[in-house]
Amino acid sequence: MVWEMMRPLRSSLHDSTRSPPGGAWEWDRLAAGDGRRDVPVPVDVAGATEAVQGVGAIRPDSSYLLATDGVNVVETMEAPDVVDAAERVLSAMRDAAG
Repeated sequence: MVWEMMRPLRSSLHDSTRSPPGGAWEWDRLAAGDGRRDVPVPVDVAGATEAVQGVGAIRPDSSYLLATDGVNVVETMEAPDVVDAAERVLSAMRDAAG
């Protein structure tokens, strides 16, 4: 249900956000920067229990953000404001869950 609801939001963010349901089990590996060019740093994101931001997602100078609500993981890349984009996705997921 959440994934279907996310399709219009993803289009408005230029397909820069992924949110596979239930991905929080991978959080420790993702937050450590496993497989990334850099080591991400913790950031505050409304609606997230934890979040990290780094550089080098697609291009060496591009930014990315990973955030979890404790159940799901939101990955935002190439958005003008990766924090705002992640907050919007987490808010929409929370609203969809009721």
